Amino acid sequence: MPFTPFRSKSRSETRVRVVEELLKQHEGSLIRYATRLLGFDVERARDVVQEAFLRLCKQDDVEGLGREWLFTVTRRLCIDVTRKESRMTTIEDEFAVGAPGPGGSLSMDDDSGVGAETGENLSRAIHRLPERQQEALRLKFESGLSYAEIAGVMETSAGNVGWILHTAIQGLKARMTPEGGVR
Repeated sequence: MPFTPFRSKSRSETRVRVVEELLKQHEGSLIRYATRLLGFDVERARDVVQEAFLRLCKQDDVEGLGREWLFTVTRRLCIDVTRKESRMTTIEDEFAVGAPGPGGSLSMDDDSGVGAETGENLSRAIHRLPERQQEALRLKFESGLSYAEIAGVMETSAGNVGWILHTAIQGLKARMTPEGGVR
């Protein structure tokens, strides 16, 4: 095949462009998501997200993969890290380390027009929800995933995602008093 100066980009150039674009678009939200799943340990979250992108680079066809695939791989890696560390943790270690407080972008702050106290109350109410509901809320409202994408990440149906989110929001409403407090 003769050389033409206007030939299309090679497969490897396309791969690099796709991976760079996915990294630029989703690295921050993946780190925030992993940070929450890993007990607010940002360094471990960065390591997990880096591993997710390394796995992306090893895939044959990166063009067919996207945000849902990255969140799913990140979630599974976080679960693996948590399981591995829980096997290495003794009961004494668990009592020595306090549970991290709630926080992050699901809470409200003064910039949102709501007082910091109300934001803290909302954060506490979210923290009291079951973990699966917290995860669905994070994926929807922090990461902006669709129901179908959340379903793929959480390995459930889109209808179940709707039910989980509905239940989570109802739980938050029930926990929040009209004065902005938490029940």
